Amino acid sequence: MFKSLRTGTKLFVLCSAFAISVGVSAYGLVSEKRIAIDFTRKELVGTRYLAIIRDIYAAVLAHPLNNAPVAQPSADDILRGLAEAQDDAGASLQTAELHQVLSVALREYWSGTAKGETIDARGVDVLAEARNLASRIGDDSNLTLDTDLDSYYLQDTIIGKLPTLLGQLGDVQATFRSLAGTVPNPGERKVRLLVLDGLLRSGMDAVNGNLAAAYRGNADGILKPTVDADFSAMTSSIETYLEQLKQTAFGREPSPFDPTTLDRAYASAVDSTIKGWTSAQGELKRLLQRRIDGLLGKLRSSLLLIGTLSAFINPYRSK
Repeated sequence: MFKSLRTGTKLFVLCSAFAISVGVSAYGLVSEKRIAIDFTRKELVGTRYLAIIRDIYAAVLAHPLNNAPVAQPSADDILRGLAEAQDDAGASLQTAELHQVLSVALREYWSGTAKGETIDARGVDVLAEARNLASRIGDDSNLTLDTDLDSYYLQDTIIGKLPTLLGQLGDVQATFRSLAGTVPNPGERKVRLLVLDGLLRSGMDAVNGNLAAAYRGNADGILKPTVDADFSAMTSSIETYLEQLKQTAFGREPSPFDPTTLDRAYASAVDSTIKGWTSAQGELKRLLQRRIDGLLGKLRSSLLLIGTLSAFINPYRSK
């Protein structure tokens, strides 16, 4: 039947089939790249939101130190930043409920109306709510589903490992602060120290293990030179803090604890950990943006190639 058609009709059918095949290929290519680009852009939304979680940790952990030198924004800045982050991410992340809970907890914490016998106990509650929100951000923004080795381990460090490590730091300091003015049993001191020391060292090992995996998977080799110094400083400052804890806990004379002697070492440990978090988050943002730029570049190149090939093998040209 095709042979009986006029030449013009045959040419029209041939050109239509050619155009459809090119169109389907181009559409499939664009759709595939757009899905990957949108996936990564959603990760960037989550990364921006996590920045305010980092500020909350810095402020809450430094608050009991009475203006110790830990870099921290003001309470008003944090609450404003938290609201802005939720407004920015509200359309794509299901975080409204957890955001509200954290906002209320922060206001109660700073106003002194929160439940809890001490400021440390209230701070623990606030950080628990912050961890819950960070976990939801990771899930809803696709960060926990990241498929690249370097960005996956970076996001896991930011969402899980560093908040846990900072929480353990706060627990250690709160425990020894609670012993101020008392003369605890030496055996009790040793048990508490060994448990808390082990938890902190385990947390540091988890962070450093994640970083080692991220370095192995980093194609451009920029990640390690950028963040390694900050995390080395973090490890060193936490180890210094732990050594000072041992000296305080195991003095020869059973003297009362004086937590003020530990504040400087503790502040340095918190500050260096926050700096490591900031550095890792900056690199995660860079890696995600580089991925988006690469996907857009490949999409443009592929469409240009399809267009060029189509022009060369166009049936009209052969006619």
